[in-house]
Amino acid sequence: MNIIQQVLEVITKEYYENLNTLVMNQENVSDLILKTDKMLKNVGTMLLKDSLEEIDQCVRKSNERKANWYIERRYDVKTLSTIIGDVTYERTYYMNKHTGEYAYL
Repeated sequence: MNIIQQVLEVITKEYYENLNTLVMNQENVSDLILKTDKMLKNVGTMLLKDSLEEIDQCVRKSNERKANWYIERRYDVKTLSTIIGDVTYERTYYMNKHTGEYAYL
């Protein structure tokens, strides 16, 4: 399933759950705002994770990378703390064919 479809499912499901809770339990609008904020931050971290992993895949498949860097290992886990929450993603570690340098590209 692609990320856009996942995001749409999360938004749709949580939107209707939050709206239903507001109406049925007679919660106030502030509760709806907090729940919506939490949901949007969750969606944002999902999108960032997917973007970072897509970039890693593009680098891994690029001809320029293949000419100069070996894949040392894949699936290293990295967590970034952001204003919308922690984003945990997988990335690839490389070794330069010419200098022996190691790096995440």
